[in-house]
Amino acid sequence: MANGPLFFLLLIVVLFARILILRENRRAIFWATTLCVQLMPFCFKYMVVSRNEIVGVSSNSWGFSYTVILGFVLLVWNALNQKKVFGFSLDEMRYFSFAGFIALLSCVNSANLDRAGGFVFFFAFICSFLFWNQSRRHDLESVFLGYYDGIIVAVAIEFFLSMCYPVLGLSQFATLFSSSAGEWGTRLGSRSASAVGTFGHPGQLALFSGMTACFLFACILYDYRTRRSSLGLAAAISIIVLTQSRTSVVGCACVLIFMYLVVRASQGRKIHIFGISICFVICMILLYLTPLGDMFFKSDVSDMAMARMTHIEMALEMFYDHPLLGVGVNSHLKYLAANFSSIQSSMSLDADGFYSENPIHNIHLIVLAEAGIVGAAVWLVAITSGIYKTMSAIARGIQCSAIVNIANSGFLGAMIFYVIYGFTGHAPFSSIGCLELLVSLLSMSAFLRGSCSLGISNRSKP
Repeated sequence: MANGPLFFLLLIVVLFARILILRENRRAIFWATTLCVQLMPFCFKYMVVSRNEIVGVSSNSWGFSYTVILGFVLLVWNALNQKKVFGFSLDEMRYFSFAGFIALLSCVNSANLDRAGGFVFFFAFICSFLFWNQSRRHDLESVFLGYYDGIIVAVAIEFFLSMCYPVLGLSQFATLFSSSAGEWGTRLGSRSASAVGTFGHPGQLALFSGMTACFLFACILYDYRTRRSSLGLAAAISIIVLTQSRTSVVGCACVLIFMYLVVRASQGRKIHIFGISICFVICMILLYLTPLGDMFFKSDVSDMAMARMTHIEMALEMFYDHPLLGVGVNSHLKYLAANFSSIQSSMSLDADGFYSENPIHNIHLIVLAEAGIVGAAVWLVAITSGIYKTMSAIARGIQCSAIVNIANSGFLGAMIFYVIYGFTGHAPFSSIGCLELLVSLLSMSAFLRGSCSLGISNRSKP
């Protein structure tokens, strides 16, 4: 986005004008929240640290994104209105500790060829929480309504762009927000055109859309604005299909079924096995009797499977070299470049120069290679504890309001979808839009978890 900074400054002026006019009116925080969510997929960063484009666990470049700057705006607003501006939930502090611990280990790791990379990751992770931490000082019903409307608008924008490209073949829309998106939209010419939306890669759009689908499905499960949520869910699923991301399609289907079973069980309501079976049959028909099946069974499936196997073996070779602390956060590509010959000679599969220049396509193996056993253990604890605590909160949700239940269920689905996507995806925190969406769901769920005093109706208006 060449005019990103100018565009953002204009939006900030408008936002400040709204705040000055509305003051303590609950509509001010509604507009701030919905604006924040709508801007997430634009992935704009006003660069502060721009070191290189090599990515691992996260990007080595960091800057002020829309969400971060809006967080500082909200912090100043809270301070001017004599609201408490500092304080985090215990769950947030746990995740901060996890991220800080990995960054610290990366710094002291003698094998790390880029020790500053861990702190770039830590700082970006912390700043992503700022807006959501400050928003809880306001009327939470208005925050939730703003969040919901922001998700709907964001999905609508991505759906419109996905219709323009690839459906209508308007290629100028592919490079509207990223100059390299046109090349990655065809996987460097290996596939037919895929949707990229406002992102630089179809996989990032699929990840973002999958997480929004989980949130909207949670709204449907708790009967919140069912019609609008259903339309949004249908649009999000359509986007995932148009990205031609096989993992995202399968992962989204599995997660939505899992969410349905968990929420229905917590509500003590009947589980419609017949309906699930019908959906399964329809999916099989679509896979085997429509062009959609070509994406799974033809195209470049065998090549991609072999590439993933090669990446797995490379990650394990790096892990064998440095099993305890890994090769350092954001450093696996630098380590490969410096040691490619020795790693290549130890592998049973052939690996050319492409694999030394492109990130490993497995989030969990990136963590294992870059952070070793210690970092992988922290990663596993962070994921499993988050899922366990959220499922426990959902089980108690029969006594809670819609806000609490939707926040918990939406985060549960997004986290599990993220884990599934991670088996073939790369650079877990390098896409600022996906990171901020996951953090927003995590922060809302962490704060509301255990709180059952908030009320919201299906017809609530901002």
